[in-house]
Amino acid sequence: MRAFVAIEVDAPIRRALAGLIEELNRPSQPVKWVTPENIHLTLKFLGDVPQERVSEAIQIVRDCAQGIGPFSLAIQGTGAFPSTQQPRVIFAGAQDERNAAHELAGRLEERMEALGIEREDRPFQCHLTLGRLREPRALPALAAKMAAASARDFGKMTVTQITLIESTLTPQGPIYRPVEQMAL
Repeated sequence: MRAFVAIEVDAPIRRALAGLIEELNRPSQPVKWVTPENIHLTLKFLGDVPQERVSEAIQIVRDCAQGIGPFSLAIQGTGAFPSTQQPRVIFAGAQDERNAAHELAGRLEERMEALGIEREDRPFQCHLTLGRLREPRALPALAAKMAAASARDFGKMTVTQITLIESTLTPQGPIYRPVEQMAL
């Protein structure tokens, strides 16, 4: 099972980000935009988890959620990796005053090694991916639109759970299915 652990985003925030995607989208751009129902904040990408180890992965996620408690997450601004001038990943920023998302990501990073899941080679960045390009390239019109939205507020939500999600890749895009939700 191809899977990841994520914070699912409230409907009002998804609608606000769908509006942003509409503003940023141009038919001539080589950007593959995330469908609004698939917008989420990834805490840890697991990759392929053998079916016989899924229950173990669920327990690890449950253990990592213990003691964190609900927290507030503000979705603000836009950005891109590696840069807005040469984007490969276009995102909306996410801030949490308690750094609970970072704490969860760190716990998951450490504990998932028991399943043979490799550690990320870059530090956790709290963000919601909106679009991807196959390779970084200059898109001046997109960069200008992103700069105009760089301080925009897309909403605030209270995070009360994290979810282990199965991702099935299809030619039309990924299909996500919640496997297990763990309360904070």
